[in-house]
Amino acid sequence: MRIWDAETIITAILTTITGIIVAKLLGVWKVMRIWFYKRTLRRLKEAKEALSKEFVRDHPKLIDIDGFEWPLETLAKKAGIWQWRAEAAIRWRDDIKEYGSHLSD
Repeated sequence: MRIWDAETIITAILTTITGIIVAKLLGVWKVMRIWFYKRTLRRLKEAKEALSKEFVRDHPKLIDIDGFEWPLETLAKKAGIWQWRAEAAIRWRDDIKEYGSHLSD
């Protein structure tokens, strides 16, 4: 049996659609979306901290690298998440900063 046979794919798609519809009906969609983005941003922050520690360990003569911005692809890979997810979370955070928290609705 292959893992990605047609039946498995169709089941996954239907389950995802059903889950989203049920979440919207129960009113937990907003909470789930906020949790998803916050969790992603937290993982990106932890990845940045880990990369910075590794860099300082490997290059002890450099004093201040706090202002250094790691490429998003590198952060996403270190955090173990897809780049599109990282981009969406950053876009969400920036929109909240610019337009306010009503965007979470």
